[in-house]
Amino acid sequence: MGSKRLKMEEEKQDRISDLPDSLIQHILSFLPSTKQAIQTGVLSKRWQKQWTEVPVLIFNSDGLIKDILQQLQHVKELKFGSLFISILPNMKVGDGFSPLLNIKYLTLDSPHLVKHHSGISYVLRISHVLEKLIINVPPYCKANPKGGNNYWLRDATVFDCLESHLKTIKIVGFDFPEGDARRQHMLYLVQFLLKNARVLEKMVVIVKDDGTGFPLEVSHELLSLPRCSQNAIIEFVCSKEIGNFL
Repeated sequence: MGSKRLKMEEEKQDRISDLPDSLIQHILSFLPSTKQAIQTGVLSKRWQKQWTEVPVLIFNSDGLIKDILQQLQHVKELKFGSLFISILPNMKVGDGFSPLLNIKYLTLDSPHLVKHHSGISYVLRISHVLEKLIINVPPYCKANPKGGNNYWLRDATVFDCLESHLKTIKIVGFDFPEGDARRQHMLYLVQFLLKNARVLEKMVVIVKDDGTGFPLEVSHELLSLPRCSQNAIIEFVCSKEIGNFL
């Protein structure tokens, strides 16, 4: 009797949810459509964000995009990969549906520092109650090698989150050498955030510890940038495991 009950309990056990996130996302990538991957979010809280990390997402209808945005409206913490950041500005919804997401903690992972400016801008615009922003910029992060114009000088949009909510910003991986286009475009973005975040309390800039300490020229550049919030401080951190800050 006891062995039969044990067998029944084993059959009821949700073994798939015990798998690592990366493996679940790999499984979701084999579903016939992105819409089906999104629908797995009803299974449990853990599954609600899994589809956003799927390596391949196919968006082929306004209805699907509307479903995606509606699914995200209740999420408080979210991580957008480079693929999702890239498609956000191109979202067109036929009936004029324009959501405001209730994200409070947002991570932008591996954005292209030129091509994704409009995507980052879009996320900030719709994340109207955002309190904490993490931007992960790994060494392989891309930018136009010829530099390019400062997108953030042209963007005159006032974001609600910058006006009254965003208190913490973390930049992970800001250690590009002087003259590197990626460093310049990262500075453009940081300058925009410091200039417009009215209630910002802290910006933390983290680089990988190579034994030489935090690059002085980077810290000098960042400290010289104007800050809208008089209470905002900038912290500089060297860490051997910068992944711990994500």
